[in-house]
Amino acid sequence: MNNGYLDGEGRVQDKFDPKNPHFVLALPDEWAHMRSQIVDELNKYVFKNRVVNSRDRRNLELRKNVTLDPTFRALWEKISQKTRYRVTFDTDELVKKTAKAIAEMPKIHKPRITTAVYRQNMSKAGIEGEQISGGVRDVAQPPVLPDILAYLQNSTELTRHTLVRILKESGRLGDFLLNPQVFINQVTDIIQRELHRVTVNGIEYEKIGGVVYEMHRMEEEAERGITRYLNNLYEVQNGDKMLFNYVEFDSDVEKEFAMACDLDDRVKFYCKLPPQFKVDTPVGPYNPDWALVTENEEKLYLIRETKSTRNLAELRDKEKDKIACGKKHFEAIGVDYDVVTTLEEALSG
Repeated sequence: MNNGYLDGEGRVQDKFDPKNPHFVLALPDEWAHMRSQIVDELNKYVFKNRVVNSRDRRNLELRKNVTLDPTFRALWEKISQKTRYRVTFDTDELVKKTAKAIAEMPKIHKPRITTAVYRQNMSKAGIEGEQISGGVRDVAQPPVLPDILAYLQNSTELTRHTLVRILKESGRLGDFLLNPQVFINQVTDIIQRELHRVTVNGIEYEKIGGVVYEMHRMEEEAERGITRYLNNLYEVQNGDKMLFNYVEFDSDVEKEFAMACDLDDRVKFYCKLPPQFKVDTPVGPYNPDWALVTENEEKLYLIRETKSTRNLAELRDKEKDKIACGKKHFEAIGVDYDVVTTLEEALSG
């Protein structure tokens, strides 16, 4: 607050401007190592719809000499192998966990309509109002209930037999009669969440012979022209270590990571993996963050995901699931993978 980043009520002020390439968050020395994580946390409370100056744009230029470099070629050959996955899980375990979660979901009430009638009076002092009546009444249920099994089967792809077991063991089927749509929505969310848990835990990846991520797609996109706003770009200082003249970042942690890779002699090459580089997972495609080559006698080829925390419990469920799947994908192709917050963690992992 003393530095002008927050007002007296804790609102983020304009002085906090991490999109400015020259912005550095002033912190006491004992907190300096947490600068990137603090910036990303504060960013969650910044008004997002600020006007962006369209003139502050830069073209991302592909460095052809880097794409021909043996170090990059070896890295791409190492990480570009595509995989497919298969999932095995214990149906009894899924039924048990899902039924328990449904049994513990919040109480469902009958749908109700609340009404309030107000009287308005206009005077020289302005408009005044007072409530004169109001009430709450239950909404009558339709005579025909929706086909809950058909709905859940379409949403989860589980068999009707498994769904019947889940609903019976939950002991909450009576709530379906109280409010069918709310019951179906909540149960669907729970089943999908638990299904994701067991599928991610039971997923296995295997290489697809002769199928790789094509480098030429990135080259074709660069030829068509890649333009980004400057406030999301880090300008590369060491051009021989990076494919493009700028690195696009989504957070301050990513910005600091790019800068560290650029300036650290232990890193022979680094790149932010393009959006087209996706790993298939049951919860949607996963695009890892970084690929690195270290400058050692025996080069190490690394994939690193940068987050503001290494404690996966603090991440959203979907993020955790994708990271877990990404880890198994890279294990299958023999590439070192980890979640980190800094370059030091990336190189020591």
